[in-house]
Amino acid sequence: MPEPQATRVFWVGYRMDRSLVVVADDGGADAARDRGILECLDAGIVRNASVLANGPDAEALAAELGRRPGVSVLLHLNLTEGMALAGPAST
Repeated sequence: MPEPQATRVFWVGYRMDRSLVVVADDGGADAARDRGILECLDAGIVRNASVLANGPDAEALAAELGRRPGVSVLLHLNLTEGMALAGPAST
């Protein structure tokens, strides 16, 4: 049986390599989750973390992430849980 060949994707004449981006999600939601995210970052398992800006532990996590150069921090858009970051709109 022949060995499988690597798959290459071509788009408009350009070769595009496939990649998988893993993001440690929901940072700032609680201290236990944040510890797990920081452990994964420190171990090199992930290089990306998303932060719930309105999470109860978001500020503490942001401070820790600021001490880790090379980490990509993403904003986790949250429309359904927690307190709003802005007051109600005036009409």
